[in-house]
Amino acid sequence: MFPDLKLEDFAPYVGKVFNVVAEGYHPYPLTLVSATAIPNRSTLAMTRPPFDLRFTGPGPGYLPQDTWGLEHPTLGVVPVCIIPRAQNADGYDYQATFY
Repeated sequence: MFPDLKLEDFAPYVGKVFNVVAEGYHPYPLTLVSATAIPNRSTLAMTRPPFDLRFTGPGPGYLPQDTWGLEHPTLGVVPVCIIPRAQNADGYDYQATFY
């Protein structure tokens, strides 16, 4: 992940679609549903304040946990570890956490 990415880089795009891109795969759309700060309870020096991104994507299939290219017209392609959280009525919910 890019150490210089911050919550403020994603917050304006809540409700917008990002595409997960990887060689050999069709783009997979994820809608950013929230971008929130995580309280920093660590005593370790961190490169940025921690934050959490939540996405929703279509079914019936889902993305397995992996580091994927997350593409947005303004941000470009960002490598992000995306974790499937739960199935919902329309597909799946996903999470990416930055520390």
